[in-house]
Amino acid sequence: MELVLLSTSGRNLKRIAFVLWGALLWTAATAPPSSASSGRIAVIVLENEPYPAIVGSADAPYLNSLIAQGKLFTNYRAVKGGSLPNYLAMTSGLTATQTPPSPNVFQAIDATNGAERWTAFEESMAHNCGGGSIGSVPGTGASLYARNHDPAYQYRGNDSCTQNDVPLTTSTFNPATLPDFSYIVPNQCDDMHTLPTNGQSCPAYFGSNSGSNAIQIGDSWLGYVVPQLLAQPDVTVVITWDESGAKTTPTQHIVTLEVGAMVTPGSSDTGVYNHYGLEAGLYSALALGAAPNNGATATPLPIPSTGGPPPPPGLSITSFSPTSGPEGTSVTIVGSGFTGATDVTFNAVSSTNFTVVSDTQITATVPSGATTGPISVSAPGGTATSSSSFTVTTSQPPGLTGSSLASGSCGGATATSGTTPSISPTTSVVFLWVMTVNSSGGPSTISSVSGLSGTWTVYDGVVSSNGNRRLTLIYGTGVSGSGALTVNYSVGTDSSTRQCIIDEFTGGIDTVDPIVSGTTKKANPSGSVTSITVSPNALVSSANAFYVAVNHRTAESVTPYNASASRITDGNVSNAQRPSSNYLVNDTSGDMGGRWTTSTSYAVAFGVEIAAAP
Repeated sequence: MELVLLSTSGRNLKRIAFVLWGALLWTAATAPPSSASSGRIAVIVLENEPYPAIVGSADAPYLNSLIAQGKLFTNYRAVKGGSLPNYLAMTSGLTATQTPPSPNVFQAIDATNGAERWTAFEESMAHNCGGGSIGSVPGTGASLYARNHDPAYQYRGNDSCTQNDVPLTTSTFNPATLPDFSYIVPNQCDDMHTLPTNGQSCPAYFGSNSGSNAIQIGDSWLGYVVPQLLAQPDVTVVITWDESGAKTTPTQHIVTLEVGAMVTPGSSDTGVYNHYGLEAGLYSALALGAAPNNGATATPLPIPSTGGPPPPPGLSITSFSPTSGPEGTSVTIVGSGFTGATDVTFNAVSSTNFTVVSDTQITATVPSGATTGPISVSAPGGTATSSSSFTVTTSQPPGLTGSSLASGSCGGATATSGTTPSISPTTSVVFLWVMTVNSSGGPSTISSVSGLSGTWTVYDGVVSSNGNRRLTLIYGTGVSGSGALTVNYSVGTDSSTRQCIIDEFTGGIDTVDPIVSGTTKKANPSGSVTSITVSPNALVSSANAFYVAVNHRTAESVTPYNASASRITDGNVSNAQRPSSNYLVNDTSGDMGGRWTTSTSYAVAFGVEIAAAP
């Protein structure tokens, strides 16, 4: 992650602009403000989270409060996968290092001969200009500071890296004395990149920073740092991420927002921008001339160009939740200028029941006859219309609900058969996932399953790209009674105890053909990963459910990238090679998968569509 403070004005303008981009750019406390320009810019760069994982997320309350205070760029994309290409793109307009180094924003500021200044603040860097990391993310092998998150270091052959690329500490960072451009980068747990294991805190420059997942830790870090920046009356903050870290539509869709001086609260921009456009916007705001390389032709990100306090809030809609539902659904609308609202419409159909909770929030009921389309609010300030549509659905029965029956070991590593924990299903259809691992060869396969009077089918599975792990799905129909299942293996040469989870779906499953043919989805990426996803097709029936299991050595959590997905909670120990599962109900799309605290190699994921009773 990185932070950059950029001057969004010319050399005679007074203001500060901050760009939050997965990492914060901060200015050294010891550096006096630039005399050439009384305005300043800060860019914060965070890591590896897609747009849907942040906007509206309960794990990012501070970030979402900033969205309500600032301008959200709803169609902003990273340039490509990987950290370094994106850090380079936003500062030089290229995605690879050059010899000699490419022209870049740091070099351009150096060329002003002191008329403008910059500082890059790299959290947990030991010494100036890429001088090593002070340690690792607790419980992992990931270093806290990463040189591929430090573009100033990458250009060290032609910029003043040794003087101005400094560790982010309480002694170097003082928001009141920022230079024209500051590039601030959190360390690799404060930037949402890597989660410390076993509930440990992240060692932030200001002290321990804790959270139950990576997004919470990053949001907490921003909640400490950004208010100090916004306390400066001439500061504009731009926040973005290096890359999405997941499959998105559009590709590499990430959050980018501006907040602070001369930014209209609660506003949004639907234009298409990317990191090259950020580079172009910085060159323009800092009056550095034309941006080099791809920034020369990119659409510049509109960073405010004059200083002063932010304008008064206008009428706007920034978000609403939920984003879909049948008639009668209560919808919370967030924005600004709602005081005195006279009408709320869903695709031009007025709601007969709405309440103005505050100037920034309204609750409204989806009216009878409403169809899919935008939400509008009419108030004394005019009429504001949402940039996205609320999807009106037909009312559905309660639908399929997944739950865990049991989890744990189901056979020793060298046994040809094993038994599962005892189960007492409430339906006649049971799903069994089995994980087999052989670190020195191919893992065993499941030849058959028996028990509880059921007819058991070994359905399908997925093998890791290195051939050492196999995740297999088995299902039983006509199941009755209570007890353990017997799992028979083809060979007894695995290196780890076999692990299993057993689930069922209530709410009316098809008892004859519980899996919809042709809906299988598999994923088995090569090498080390910190997350894995599968993308279901549109459900054959809205009453069905998409059901996915994932495996990794330490599956921290199963994280659907769709708000309507649910996790089936199991009791497996966190450090076993075992499956973990979740599902989507009454939904037509959404990436689903697992996220881990470590990057052990060769994860797998497997999913199918579960059929509701006809």
